[in-house]
Amino acid sequence: TRFVVAGEGGQRRRLTELGESADSESPDTRRRVVFSELITRTTDVPTLDAVLSILVDARLITTDIVPPNGTRVVEVCHEALIREWPTLRDWLSKDREGLIRHRQLTADVNEWLNLDRDPGALGRRVPLDLGVVGDVAEVARGLIPLIAGERDGRFLDKARSHYRDARKGLDDLATPRDGDKPLHPQFVARTIDRLANEDTVFTADVGTPAVWAARYLTMNGRRRIIGSFNHGSMANALPQALGVQGAYPGRQVVSMSGDGGLTMLMGDMLTAVQMKLPVKIVVFNNSTLGFVALEQKAAGYVDDNVSLQNPDFGAIAREMGYFGVRVTRSDALEGALREAFAHDGPALVDVVTETQELIMPPKIQAEQIKGFSLYAARAVLSGRGDEVLELARANLFR
Repeated sequence: TRFVVAGEGGQRRRLTELGESADSESPDTRRRVVFSELITRTTDVPTLDAVLSILVDARLITTDIVPPNGTRVVEVCHEALIREWPTLRDWLSKDREGLIRHRQLTADVNEWLNLDRDPGALGRRVPLDLGVVGDVAEVARGLIPLIAGERDGRFLDKARSHYRDARKGLDDLATPRDGDKPLHPQFVARTIDRLANEDTVFTADVGTPAVWAARYLTMNGRRRIIGSFNHGSMANALPQALGVQGAYPGRQVVSMSGDGGLTMLMGDMLTAVQMKLPVKIVVFNNSTLGFVALEQKAAGYVDDNVSLQNPDFGAIAREMGYFGVRVTRSDALEGALREAFAHDGPALVDVVTETQELIMPPKIQAEQIKGFSLYAARAVLSGRGDEVLELARANLFR
């Protein structure tokens, strides 16, 4: 949506919507249609200019000049600015100097500010005090001049220390197992990360594969990670990988697929052969809808209707024309991935992973402890105590 700010005969300015050109002799002169009375009637031109300047600094809007009359044009991204105009109107009526000071985006106030290129993502996680549509890099460049030169580094140092501790804890979980034991998915994800190209595009299914991708894939400015990242929207990894591979034929594309997600759209595997798309599929085959099972356990329920009776996906892939292999041992993983990644065509590596692997949250809540305790008691009373023992073996005795 585009708006124009124009002075008409010295009268107050108003925001108007830019319609189609009404003057065929001057294609840059556009018909103006009143859009909304977003600013109070008493707003004067200097104050309005100050508002526009602040919004430009915050990258809520961009401005340019439309010839031949030098009208100032304000381009607004979607609805984010419109939603904030009541707040701006309050600032105008109460504290104009405070409005100017707001260039520093109220750094001393504990408020939620969400910045995203996608307007639909604003407010998706938490209620917002301010939603900003824009590119992170551009907004950061705009904010740098507004930050004072002398800054306290304690917060940054604390954040870095916390990351180092968290990173060590995650890396300690990415360990191989002896013999024919199902692999830890953390070890699988870290091995994928180590062997993949420096410009690989990764796709990750919703559920546990998205968690392993987020925790163990190293982004370097050239790699990309694509996913759905919406709760319950399964089976996205393979079709996304096919689309990316079609757009970038010479680039390595790795789909981190869950067994549940892959089986939902297994027919799409034929597309890779038909269209000669050399996607690489790594299946995290834990024979369960893992994230759903974890949610049930955390809520105190004995997991139900989540088990999957899976075939040998590697064998199915070979029949379809893929390079296909099944991995059941940690010491066989690297060789299988290297062969698959080097194969000139579509490839699938079916990795049998631990069914009872837990995803530990950053902070364990009391309600989760209560839920797991209730789950363990119910599992034992219902004759499934062996599952509780297997869960402990898989996660405590690595």
